Amino acid sequence: MIIHLPVEFPFSPDGHRPVKEKFREESEKLLLQTYNALNIQPLVVSGKLEQRLQLIAETLNLPQQMSLRKAIELATDIRIKPCSFS
Repeated sequence: MIIHLPVEFPFSPDGHRPVKEKFREESEKLLLQTYNALNIQPLVVSGKLEQRLQLIAETLNLPQQMSLRKAIELATDIRIKPCSFS
């Protein structure tokens, strides 16, 4: 199964992105055309993060170890904490 996550967040032209908005648009279009050409019907998952994760977990029948809200909270905390190397 292929799970396709369309880009649904705004492009941030902050000088730290390796691509431009036009590239993102064209890449998305090419990817969808390729699925079609190969007769692949991906599961397109859109919406807010929690909605996306819920649908993916249900589709793949993944066991739930904690609430999605708690998992997102923990992942966010880990992502924003600075790395410290000892």
